[in-house]
Amino acid sequence: MKIIMVGAGLAGIGKTVYLTRLASSISASTPCVYFDKDEINIELGQGYDSDSEYYRTTITPQTYQIIVERARQPSLQGKVVILDGY
Repeated sequence: MKIIMVGAGLAGIGKTVYLTRLASSISASTPCVYFDKDEINIELGQGYDSDSEYYRTTITPQTYQIIVERARQPSLQGKVVILDGY
């Protein structure tokens, strides 16, 4: 069974805290991987203003593409995949 959980919501409401705890809990009994959109944004957006049009129109779409690509293989392997900040 393939399970992908997506956490989305307003900034600062506790998504990351909740989802990292959930991933830890699931990992105790089932293979689970956790991907954080903010970490990918940091990889791609070093030196860019996150409020800029370039960031919104270029970095953000690339971030979503990368998070989906990174989730694909673990999902195909039957691992639970948690995407944070989609």
